[in-house]
Amino acid sequence: DGEEYMAYNRRRWGGDGWTYSVRDCAQDLGCRFANWKWWPNTMNAHCLMELAEEQGKGMELKKRLLLLTYEEGANISDHAVLVKAAEDVGMQGAAAFVSSGQAKHTVVERHRYWSQYGVNGVPFFLVNNRHNVCGAPGARWFLKHFNSKQ
Repeated sequence: DGEEYMAYNRRRWGGDGWTYSVRDCAQDLGCRFANWKWWPNTMNAHCLMELAEEQGKGMELKKRLLLLTYEEGANISDHAVLVKAAEDVGMQGAAAFVSSGQAKHTVVERHRYWSQYGVNGVPFFLVNNRHNVCGAPGARWFLKHFNSKQ
């Protein structure tokens, strides 16, 4: 699964112009998006994150998956890529876990739960229980809403 980065962006939004501000902000934080080649189907990656959390490796796996996707040009939709990522961070049993699909129900239910609150992507921010945004809005948005009395 997954789709080539530019093909996905053309099909979905007509191009990848929407990523420019994300990339600009990320540059300041040291994230280069140097080799973003795929728009992955992340269901299995989310399932694997369940196992990673159980094994105390959640943050390590998340970082590894982000590097694979945005810097190394890997397609994390691929089971072999996921299993190798899990091995890279010292996880056990990833191959069997990914193949079993046992966490899929949990991931789908969690997605359904958060969707009812308007969460439809990451990152997602809720400020003062009133203002929310999905994506990378920039510092001005945060300053405006952190200082808002409404």
